[in-house]
Amino acid sequence: MTATLSTAPVSYGEIVDAICRTLREMPDLPDDVPLRPETRLQEDLGMDSVSALSLIVMLEIECGIAVPETAVFKEAFATISSLARALTGEAAAKSNEEFEDIKVHCFISCLCEIVKACDFTDHRPFYFGVWDAEIVVDQHRRITNHSETLRHDFFRDWFQRLYGVEIVPWFDPKKSRQENLDLLSSLLETKSPRQQLMVMLDLHQLPERENRFDKDPFPHYVLLEKTDDPETLFMSDPDFRWEGTLPARRVFQAIDQPTVSGGFLFDAAELTPTSPESIDAYFRACLIENHNPLTDAIRAAVEEHAAGLTPDGLPLALEHLEKSVSDVPLLAIRKYAYEHGLAFFWRDLSLDGDEFEHWCDVIADLVHGYTRIHYRAIKLSNVRDEENLREIFELLDEQDEREFRIKRRLQEVHLQWAAARFEKPETTADS
Repeated sequence: MTATLSTAPVSYGEIVDAICRTLREMPDLPDDVPLRPETRLQEDLGMDSVSALSLIVMLEIECGIAVPETAVFKEAFATISSLARALTGEAAAKSNEEFEDIKVHCFISCLCEIVKACDFTDHRPFYFGVWDAEIVVDQHRRITNHSETLRHDFFRDWFQRLYGVEIVPWFDPKKSRQENLDLLSSLLETKSPRQQLMVMLDLHQLPERENRFDKDPFPHYVLLEKTDDPETLFMSDPDFRWEGTLPARRVFQAIDQPTVSGGFLFDAAELTPTSPESIDAYFRACLIENHNPLTDAIRAAVEEHAAGLTPDGLPLALEHLEKSVSDVPLLAIRKYAYEHGLAFFWRDLSLDGDEFEHWCDVIADLVHGYTRIHYRAIKLSNVRDEENLREIFELLDEQDEREFRIKRRLQEVHLQWAAARFEKPETTADS
């Protein structure tokens, strides 16, 4: 039962104490780390964004702490102290990330590395396909970004049509893992300097590689190169902006996991300039005008868990909603791809910079909206509350309205761009 507000912690010190008490009750946290205000939630305690939101839900439900909207965003999750200050209503310092550096999809980021390194074409149009990139609802009704059958055929085909580069699979799911590992070793030795070797590994198996999600497992694409030392490999992770040498044994161990499979080879020597016609066609193939797949998937998940039934009529416990939406933070950052799309058209047309900043704020609100929904969904999994359920659906409606506004403006600037490139631009088609 939720504590009454008269006994709820209200001061900074009281909230710090409540956080420490609650952390001690949470499973899977290290017992040997002292809990102090300066203790870091991710680096010291191994918490990810989902477990941090679960912590806040426990503080609200079990300790009666009123949770301000700002407390559910990642800026509040740095330390116990920063979370306590956010729960008192103190605004956390916001990161100021430039749109040029936004990384939103590991497969796309690996491909775009070779495009960014050349001076005759632009990588930003390729991000058109990311804002509504394919999501998977698995057999357990979990919304996720990963499936063993996902081979990124759409992106591979369009990368070749846009940039002239063929994306060749080297990983063969019909072969044994050892055969694939042997092939990887051979490719590392024989590939040309301009060829890029992409491989999927379980990033969770490389604890020396910090990341903001710390999921287990964490399927993730990276680029590999051999080094002069046969005991190490050079790994480039464009999505998390990291590169460096790692023990080859550890990297191969992360690849040799049952939860991951996939790899591709592509050659920067094949790069060709992108034509306006191919950019126009790709934009029209990517923009889904009449619905928003991620919001639709979350709405369906909430409806199904609230009703207690799957679409096939099987029982579905409300407490499982938390797991169903656990990948929403990963999927939500794909929406920053809208900034890449707008930036491409804005720069090519020399449009007003202030309006661009306005739309960046709208896109940030879209991403933050999913955090608000995610938090309420975790709370609903713990305590059924019809008012909370109503708020979730209201927020989902707001997300639809916000994303449709972004898409309409994108269509407008696309048509303006096409009018400057073609005599008779084609209108955007429904996907």
